[in-house]
Amino acid sequence: MQFSALCYNLLGESEGATANYLTTGSWSQAAIKEAKKYCDPVEVANNKDQGYATIADPKDWNIN
Repeated sequence: MQFSALCYNLLGESEGATANYLTTGSWSQAAIKEAKKYCDPVEVANNKDQGYATIADPKDWNIN
């Protein structure tokens, strides 16, 4: 419920809205899944290959 409230409150009811998400673990994955109901989430980086132990350098993020 909190994941949907976040994107709904920040994005409103904008058609075609996008939101950037940094995946750092299971909570991030759940947030992206929930956001798909309200907007087009963009995963800027995912550190699953590193076991969620590090975060990619921000200059390498795919920010929409």
